[in-house]
Amino acid sequence: ETNSTLFLNESFSGTTICNTERPNIPHTSFYYRLEEKLIASGFFENHHIDTIFLFGGTNDSWIDSPIGDIDNINFDKESLKQVLPAFHYIVKRLKSVSPSSNIVVVINSEIKPSIQDGFASICEKLSVSYIQLQNIHKQNGHPNKQGMSEIKEQIITAILS
Repeated sequence: ETNSTLFLNESFSGTTICNTERPNIPHTSFYYRLEEKLIASGFFENHHIDTIFLFGGTNDSWIDSPIGDIDNINFDKESLKQVLPAFHYIVKRLKSVSPSSNIVVVINSEIKPSIQDGFASICEKLSVSYIQLQNIHKQNGHPNKQGMSEIKEQIITAILS
């Protein structure tokens, strides 16, 4: 509907933004995949990406990952185990490794308000676009078929406006 081509879907079910590892899915955090998979492999050096969608935080909210502080910009090992410092790091890092990309953060509905508000504040601070999802139909916390269509429609409406 946008005449776009999906170049890469780097999603992994059950992952977190921060490095609060889950024993059954180690090394799948957004931080780890960005640094150890994409950047380390030269992905951003070898590809021009127009738009990067960053959609996460749901699992951090569900498993009670430590939230942290939006102003924590030390980005040390301990702070990257917290949602907001890790998210801040990821957005800054994406901006540095792919400076010509349009980064769009998608903030899920029905997650902890501290995560939603923190993501929005960080996006504003770093001049990154974000979409706050509203009224998504879900089953057991996950978007159902109608909810997936609603997410698509909200993203298309936001990026085309």
